[in-house]
Amino acid sequence: MLRIGDALSRIDSLNPFVGRNGFATATFRVIYPYLLQYDETQSIVGDFAKTTEVSDDAKTLTFTTYDGGKWSDGEDLTAEDAAWTINTIVRLKDGAAAKFAPYVANIVRATAPTPTTLTVEYSTPTATAEDGLASLPILPEHIWAPMAEGKGEQLTTFVNDAPVGAGPFQVTKYTENQFVNFSAYDGYYGPAPKLKGFGFQFFTSNDAMLSALRSHELDVAYEVPPTAVSQLESDKSLTVNNVPGLDIDVLGFNSSASQDEHPELKNPKVRQAIDLAIDKESLIDVVADGSGTLTGTMVPPVLEKWNDPSVTATPSDLDAANKLLDSLGYTKGADGIRTADGHPMDYTLLFPSVATGAPTVVTEVVKQLAAIGIKVEARSSDFPSFLQAIYGPDNQYRGWDMMISDYAFGYDPSGYLFSWTCAQLGGNNLTGYCDKDYDDLFARQSTQIGDERVQTVREAQQRFAQQKPVIPLYVANAISVARSVGNVPEQTSSPLVVVNYMSKLWIEQATLG
Repeated sequence: MLRIGDALSRIDSLNPFVGRNGFATATFRVIYPYLLQYDETQSIVGDFAKTTEVSDDAKTLTFTTYDGGKWSDGEDLTAEDAAWTINTIVRLKDGAAAKFAPYVANIVRATAPTPTTLTVEYSTPTATAEDGLASLPILPEHIWAPMAEGKGEQLTTFVNDAPVGAGPFQVTKYTENQFVNFSAYDGYYGPAPKLKGFGFQFFTSNDAMLSALRSHELDVAYEVPPTAVSQLESDKSLTVNNVPGLDIDVLGFNSSASQDEHPELKNPKVRQAIDLAIDKESLIDVVADGSGTLTGTMVPPVLEKWNDPSVTATPSDLDAANKLLDSLGYTKGADGIRTADGHPMDYTLLFPSVATGAPTVVTEVVKQLAAIGIKVEARSSDFPSFLQAIYGPDNQYRGWDMMISDYAFGYDPSGYLFSWTCAQLGGNNLTGYCDKDYDDLFARQSTQIGDERVQTVREAQQRFAQQKPVIPLYVANAISVARSVGNVPEQTSSPLVVVNYMSKLWIEQATLG
């Protein structure tokens, strides 16, 4: 069994409508069918779909799917399951299925005229159509349909602790926050995986994870701390992969309409002052031991085609930051804390304990903001509790001012853009930011191709950078270590495959001696 470890993450839920983090997504990738997926060259290829045809007007995609697949409870897997999944998400995209809403943009309907034929109709040619379908797990209609009735509230409350799947692997044992084991599934529609099984193990510290790696209790370790790289490289039995990543650490501001306790934080000039105060280069040095990249936009530089190089990270300048706040009339008191419109600039900052670089990055940011007269009280929690605190009752985003978190998506820029749209309030939107002009840019790029789309994607980055609902801090390198045994494929260390689990090929191709 291939043993994979991580000390910074957990599976936040086995329910696809709720689970958000990398290991939850990795689990969905291998236990559920997907129409399409990415390969190691960043190309979209078939998965459950054997062939794909695009109509002349580019508004209809027709797929021929595999025959003979079985759900793990013995029921037949057919194209109808895919049609039901897509139609259900389209119907509930503004509610229970909001997490998947960006992936069904412009879809009118999906139909399955035969058990092995799926047709997906769009209202307009959609550049993100195939990427969207490569991001949707196909769920068994006979299991999930009762929960999707009405407004589908049960879709988000179902625990799904014994998932019925039809992917190359099935869950054999799961202990929350500790481990999950998988075994090869003999009802899988595709080529049988070479591994008989694999597992994810979650450690309470990096030291414990690396100790397990050295003692041959692990084969692969993910999210390895940069400070451990030089020592690990000296071990000839290990292969260290340290490559530019996709995981962006950000400082976000509560931009919701209900945030009225500290309205000054919505002022772009205040956000600019905070941006000037933060020394991002020092964060990379102190937090990541130099293993990271600066960026001024939420699309990471490794996605060269889409990243706007003109949106650069703001250099640290404490004098400029202090002068900007002085010009707004926010003077420092005897305690060194500024006053804005009659109240102290004293703010609550939330962050999940599993965020990349936490809590060191938070400590550094708090210290740097104190240098310009801004006091920050940081509150840490596990990721589910962090989300509950961010959204609050009825998704009102109350009771906090700033947050620090990290995020990463896949190859297409739509993943990095959609999180901050109005449609994702209470979903993937961690700041409550809602701007019609930004939304219009996001909608426009989804229907464009070629250079025209690249330009719109860059305009969206520019709009976002002007308003600063979040400040990118740095992009962490993707660092993993593999024990030299069998054929653990090189792509297990690619940030575009592992960190975001955009493909299941990496696990299907692995062997162990």
